[in-house]
Amino acid sequence: MCIDAKARSGKNGFLILEAAILLPVVLLTLISLILVIRSIGVEEKMMGWFSEEAQKVSIGAYILRPEEEDNDSTGMLPYELLQYGIWESAVQNKALRKDLPIAAATLEEFQYLYNAHNITDLIQGSLHYQIKLPLPAGFHRETRYVETLLFRGFVGATGNSDPLGFAQMEQNSLNDLVYIFPRAGERYHDRNCRVIIVYPEQVLLTTVLKKRIDPCRLCRPDAEKIGSLVYLFPETGSVFHTGTCSLVDRYVVAVLKSTAVEAGYTPCFYCLTGSE
Repeated sequence: MCIDAKARSGKNGFLILEAAILLPVVLLTLISLILVIRSIGVEEKMMGWFSEEAQKVSIGAYILRPEEEDNDSTGMLPYELLQYGIWESAVQNKALRKDLPIAAATLEEFQYLYNAHNITDLIQGSLHYQIKLPLPAGFHRETRYVETLLFRGFVGATGNSDPLGFAQMEQNSLNDLVYIFPRAGERYHDRNCRVIIVYPEQVLLTTVLKKRIDPCRLCRPDAEKIGSLVYLFPETGSVFHTGTCSLVDRYVVAVLKSTAVEAGYTPCFYCLTGSE
């Protein structure tokens, strides 16, 4: 019995020692997991707000376009400073209202309506912030995060040609419009030209168009939002398509004749010169 008592005592002592070793490891693992989950939650909220405000900045670029030549001491134009301040302060205010453990949040690497890689009117910004996480015994750990967004300003133009403004739409008739292949091509055409009549035209999806014309059964563009680019075949015009539809290989867009000429397009040999 004395031997059994010693054996049980030794076994209990081993279990206590094992628990003493493993318990801190388990606690540290749980604390780390909790901190990681909280960090992910804060990062998700910050990125969501950053993206929401970026969308507003993109829309605001239609009006807030820098035209002045004189930069201020920061190297930014007035409209750039305004958009910069709106974007940064909006994210900061949302984090403050939600009482997130954010130590600092600043907008850096900000560029406004610049051109790169043959793409115009790009906007870029990086949100730098620190998440201040509480640790046991009154300690804190600050983790640095950087979220970067690169997008194009909603300036009402594509990279291929200048858009028609409201004033131009009122002043110019349909006779001023010609049609071009934006991706490839050197000529501009009349809409009934035999060269382009078999190709779809790129148009904006409107509420009226969506009600009057059925979506393609192959690409199912009925889920496209109002304002999206869709494609119509002039000969039928009974359905509209997405750009990824197998039926849409090449397409044409309508532009002002003056815009086509400035871009280097020349008249079509068949429809605009009268040659056969």
